[in-house]
Amino acid sequence: MEENKYSILKDDYIFVNGRKLYRIRAEKSFEISRDGQVIMIRAGELGGYIESELNFSQNGSCWVAEDAKVYGTASVFENAQLYGKAEVFDDVSMFGNSEACGNVKIHGNAFFFENAKASGNAEIYGNSRVGGNAELSGEVVVRGSAQITNDVKLNDNFYLSGIIANDEDAQKIAQKKFKISQEQLEKKFENWYKNYANKNDSIENTNKSQEDKTL
Repeated sequence: MEENKYSILKDDYIFVNGRKLYRIRAEKSFEISRDGQVIMIRAGELGGYIESELNFSQNGSCWVAEDAKVYGTASVFENAQLYGKAEVFDDVSMFGNSEACGNVKIHGNAFFFENAKASGNAEIYGNSRVGGNAELSGEVVVRGSAQITNDVKLNDNFYLSGIIANDEDAQKIAQKKFKISQEQLEKKFENWYKNYANKNDSIENTNKSQEDKTL
């Protein structure tokens, strides 16, 4: 019988959103690929936190490191890497060679896969699908049924909802969707983000009110 990759430390735990999460520990040495570098995880090395073994595969070279957390019915498997203070929860599937770090939050029914990378304070949720070589950073928010693939790169305060982004620049896609100038686009996202922080209007309502003002 093959030795488990990790064990769950029942006496090393924290509570997150009312759930009890346990620290993991590597039970054997193995290599991972993270941020373009090959890193050796040594037997006995402590990892991040998971709620149960259902959250994190014993197979592949996936690893949850540092203070990263996986809980709910979320699943991290294959070669996915989660580190920093990143959180994956609800019913998320994170797999392939994907990486999430920093303060990233991935939740809802999102899929995060292939070579996708997320860092900073990026948030991905809803039924979003982020794959390919996509890179998300800064304060990016991806939600709804948004689909991001291939080489799309989003950063700063960019917001994407219900748009399929492939090879084209995401801001051009948004400009085409809303039929506005770059300056107006930036203003819309700035206004929306203020509303989002206060849990008020949706991006659709913000867009409509801004467009009415420009008429």
